[in-house]
Amino acid sequence: FKELQERNAELREALEHQTATSEVLGIISRSPTDVQPVLDAIVESAARVCGIDDVTLWLREGSSMVSRAHIGAIPINRVRSFDEPQFHRIREHGTLHIPDVRAQNDFPTMGSMTGARTFLLVPLRQQGEHIGVLVARRTDVRPFNPSQIKLLETFGDQAVIAIENVRLFQELKESLEQQTATSEILGVIASSPTDIRPVLDTIAEN
Repeated sequence: FKELQERNAELREALEHQTATSEVLGIISRSPTDVQPVLDAIVESAARVCGIDDVTLWLREGSSMVSRAHIGAIPINRVRSFDEPQFHRIREHGTLHIPDVRAQNDFPTMGSMTGARTFLLVPLRQQGEHIGVLVARRTDVRPFNPSQIKLLETFGDQAVIAIENVRLFQELKESLEQQTATSEILGVIASSPTDIRPVLDTIAEN
């Protein structure tokens, strides 16, 4: 009977995870030009489905990591250094799970100001480049189980997909605008074979 209960609990958890990732994919499909709704949905879904006290999604801007989506009551600094030890660690080795920050010495400052005890950091990579991190924190010692870690890694992948979609959309938009401008100039050239002034005016305007 106990095994059956455990199996049912696993199935419920798997279904919840699948539903959460499907919901985020739906938001990605509806937000091809705006990544923010996706990032907000990711932190909200992660907190809800995995029972996490606090989730933050950071994106790299130059030498800094900037908070782009956050849910939870644990305070955060909106801007962090890209060179902090924990960020360097996940760039080199991938996902970092710290069951209890007080039981380790590699990252002595983590949790010191907020009291958070359990951490999970998932790197966001785009075309091999580290572009951000998804950070989950718990105020008590409650390690993440393997399925929760896998789900948060999936959310990280979905964030990268959304960011890439917006980038490609902007590139396409700029390319179409450039093609339109070129067509307009060619049209003016064709209609003004003896007068260069309209052509120069159209070039300057575009």
